[in-house]
Amino acid sequence: MEPSSQSARAGIFAIVPCYNERPRIQGVLEALLKVRPLDAIIVVDDGSSDGSAQVVNRLIENETAAHRDHIPIHLLIRAYNHGKSAAVLLGVLQASHIDPPPEYLLLIDADLRQVQAEELELAIETVQANPEIDMLILRRVKKDPLTRLLGGDLLISGERIVRRTDLIEVLTSDPVSGYQIEVAINEYMLDHAKKVRWLPLNSTGVISFSKMGLWAGLKKEIAMFSHLLAYLGLRRGWRQLRSFQHVERAILMES
Repeated sequence: MEPSSQSARAGIFAIVPCYNERPRIQGVLEALLKVRPLDAIIVVDDGSSDGSAQVVNRLIENETAAHRDHIPIHLLIRAYNHGKSAAVLLGVLQASHIDPPPEYLLLIDADLRQVQAEELELAIETVQANPEIDMLILRRVKKDPLTRLLGGDLLISGERIVRRTDLIEVLTSDPVSGYQIEVAINEYMLDHAKKVRWLPLNSTGVISFSKMGLWAGLKKEIAMFSHLLAYLGLRRGWRQLRSFQHVERAILMES
């Protein structure tokens, strides 16, 4: 596999925030390594205690030992957990210090299963072919019916392509913490009349109950919802739900 040159197209890095995802992070990275339009992958281990960073390091060593061209993986390790938004910000800042910095960033969660490189390639190629698109959300079409009814498959999907400069603005203008990053990006897109599109994603995430057990998982889900509501409030939350119902599916070449 030969990484594509940035000279003919807008560059793109993947940012993978990771916290205790040892059983799943390797599968996500192996899929990303097959995504030819990617120029680099930045993994931010946000204080994991389960050896996630060791899995990433071993994969890097194996790719290097194989003496094949591969997409470079940069691993950043934090000593303590600071939350998803802070982890993504660290990744964005790292991307900004790599020469040349990318135009776009692909955000992707570390707990995905059945990641299909072809879907990610199509998403990247669609954005690169349509520079008027400011954000492309990879819609989790296999979410449960209730989540889809409430718009969660689109509004809080962790998989999306955004401009690096827009993401810096989102994460540095207003306090954004924990799992508020997706709704904060949505709010920025609405406030600045940005063009948003979506494409389907058939990957599935691991629900908190599977990772942590019933009660701990339920507690985390309630805390996440409360955290999102604290950031948005009812008025802005309703605006996002109403507005994103009208977001159109992207096509490879838009007029």
